Amino acid sequence: MSLLRTKAIPMVLLSFISFITKSFSQSFPPGFSQVYVAGGFTQPTTMDQAPDGRFFVAQQSGALRVVKNGTLLSRPFITLSVNTDGERGLLGVAVDPDFTNNNFIYLCYSVPSGSYNRISRFTASGDTVVPGSEVTVLDLDTLIANYHGGGHLEFGPDNKLYVSAGDNGRPNKSQDLDSYLGKLLRINTDGSAPTDNPYFGLGKRERVWTYGLRNPFTFSFHPDSGTLYVNDVGEITWEEINNATTGGRNLGWPGSEGADTLTATVDPVYAYLHGTSNPNLGCAITGGTFFNPDSTNYPPAYRNRYYYIDYCGNWINSISIDTINPVWSNLATDIANYSVGIMTGNDGNLYFLSRNNEALYKVTFNGDSFPIITNQPQDLTVNYTFPASFSVSAVGADTLQYQWYKDGVLIVGATNNTYSIANTLLADSGFYYVMVYNAFDTVASDSAFLTVLENQPPEAIIDAPLSGGFYFAGEVINFTGHAMDMESGNIPDSLLSWVVVFHHDLHVHPGPLAGSGINTGSFTIPNFGETATNVWYRLYLLARDPDGSIDSAYVDIFPLTSNFTINTVPPGLTVTVEGQPFTAPHTVNSVQGMFRNIAVAPLQNYNGTNLYFSHWSNGATPDQAFATPSNDTTFTAFFDSLTLAINIGPDTLVCLTATDSIELFAGNYDWYYWNTGAITPSIVATSQIPDTISYSVTVTDSAGAIGMDTIVVVFDFCSAITPLSVRSLKVYPNPANSSIYLDQLPDNGTLTIYNQQGSLVFNSLTASTRSFVQLELGSGLYQLRWISNDQSLLLSSKLAIIK
Repeated sequence: MSLLRTKAIPMVLLSFISFITKSFSQSFPPGFSQVYVAGGFTQPTTMDQAPDGRFFVAQQSGALRVVKNGTLLSRPFITLSVNTDGERGLLGVAVDPDFTNNNFIYLCYSVPSGSYNRISRFTASGDTVVPGSEVTVLDLDTLIANYHGGGHLEFGPDNKLYVSAGDNGRPNKSQDLDSYLGKLLRINTDGSAPTDNPYFGLGKRERVWTYGLRNPFTFSFHPDSGTLYVNDVGEITWEEINNATTGGRNLGWPGSEGADTLTATVDPVYAYLHGTSNPNLGCAITGGTFFNPDSTNYPPAYRNRYYYIDYCGNWINSISIDTINPVWSNLATDIANYSVGIMTGNDGNLYFLSRNNEALYKVTFNGDSFPIITNQPQDLTVNYTFPASFSVSAVGADTLQYQWYKDGVLIVGATNNTYSIANTLLADSGFYYVMVYNAFDTVASDSAFLTVLENQPPEAIIDAPLSGGFYFAGEVINFTGHAMDMESGNIPDSLLSWVVVFHHDLHVHPGPLAGSGINTGSFTIPNFGETATNVWYRLYLLARDPDGSIDSAYVDIFPLTSNFTINTVPPGLTVTVEGQPFTAPHTVNSVQGMFRNIAVAPLQNYNGTNLYFSHWSNGATPDQAFATPSNDTTFTAFFDSLTLAINIGPDTLVCLTATDSIELFAGNYDWYYWNTGAITPSIVATSQIPDTISYSVTVTDSAGAIGMDTIVVVFDFCSAITPLSVRSLKVYPNPANSSIYLDQLPDNGTLTIYNQQGSLVFNSLTASTRSFVQLELGSGLYQLRWISNDQSLLLSSKLAIIK
């Protein structure tokens, strides 16, 4: 269907109406073409394919649609209740590797409150879900912003379920292993952590596979080698393809974007710049797939490559995967707009979704000469006297020729790939199709029906706000509007709907929810999220008259901005904005009211001298978040060398069986900063599990002098650390030095010592009874084992070193 009357409404964002336009200017190598498979999706986000060939396509609104034998089934597989604010909604789908036997499908969606994303398992019965079969697998972290949620799901060759999670506008979370945000997770199908994960057994981080990601929109596995590439949407400069085959890698965000010189992070396999001037520039990498199917008719040069797409670049590119420095090449330009979710189909063709065209496409190779229709004409509804146009696209040898028909009757002179009627009459209603032919064959298109309505469309009018107004982040925007119809008069509120579109640079995102069935309402501008200033919001009013005709109106509102400057004393130290490093002083232009995160490392080297953070000019901790002021503002971080001598006490042991906390007091000073984030004179050191924790505090007096001290606290069940006098290691509870004395042991053997992480720190093959061993062990807990020469375990004991 097509819209009756519009004012440039972006199809990617509308659920109130549904219509399709085609892109016919796509450019492919000879023999390749973009072929329309099925349409009628509302805001598609991603897809997966079952072994039997069915495609399961996720719609942001919560419906999982089924494409079977090239046809979109009218009944969804399931329709979930989801939150669709911004980029929330139904975000991920993965068909179980054993789907043929267990009929399991996994979905990731934003729960109705929008507070977090959930991964659940569902059971299929034919083309629909078994009612009540949902099993919750894992709930992800709390969401604050309405974007960068991630949610892509895919099974690896190891049959583990991999899950992407964006940073949700909180970049520092990407480096926090105790948060799922900014990560690629690897889980079992019941949500538990596989034992071979890099951080297994260490709380929430045990599910983390890779970290340091911004918005890993999609990822893909090589079907043979198992190589894993993650497509990370960048911020200002770079879009990244990252190798996450090995677990535990830090991919750099927010400290870096693109390639850098940091030794602690892994550079992307390939990165491309933002822009629109050539087909290797874009704005958001929204899909990627290794193309190495068991069978395909693609020429050899196009196989065993990694294909990827860009949301606003509207191209398909690929990189080589068998070289150290991948080489990119372009497969197609001007493909169906706002493409997402490219994948390799079971039939050996590439498939992708277009949010703009609300359709599923495949890329085919035709080495023959006969014509193939790649885009079919679509049903169309227009008002009386309004224009109507049908189009078709096709490929084939030589010059293709066209002939249009209406209700089976040849239309004289209609011999182009497009047939248009400038002013429609009621009699123009009917079926239209086109014959496409060349010297080798003739093929007929699908029939499309034209409906000409006698009534005139309504007129939508936005009364407030006025177009060209301004906003600050966090502001509530009130709106009101109405619509008039020539035939029926005032349009009732029930036929009005409001849509907010967030524009960023050259592309768009869904905006905050505004509502429907109302003539007045409000929405709130987010104060967390996209921090760029080349942004604005467009508010649409959509009006439908009783006969189904539609009109729209819109207004644009733009951001108020101000500058904030970060400086240091002395100048030239490193500061970070949203986790990205800069040299002070550094000035940032920001939307007023937008929350920003700035930080400084508490210890920095300045011309060979260690300087310690003293305080911010606004009294905050080294890491601080603030709403961008309406006026230009400077924040200054003061540093100095240590001149105050403070002492928060000796290292100590806390017995969990007796008490699980100890108060640490820094003294009386003007300002405090503990490494826990506290800014109080004292803190309570506590742990619920055995652990060794360092606590440090920096203090500043009234003259600005700085002092710092650190204490190590060992938490353990003291009953498990028993001071033995016989067959013992005489070091606890008062190890004055690092000497270990082995006394009255029954036999010669091997002494091994392991730290808390299970790493071997000492292995003596010469230790014997009544031996003296001199070691240097740091503060902490250790496990000592004495093993006889016949490999019998003679002694196992815990050891606490407190210095």
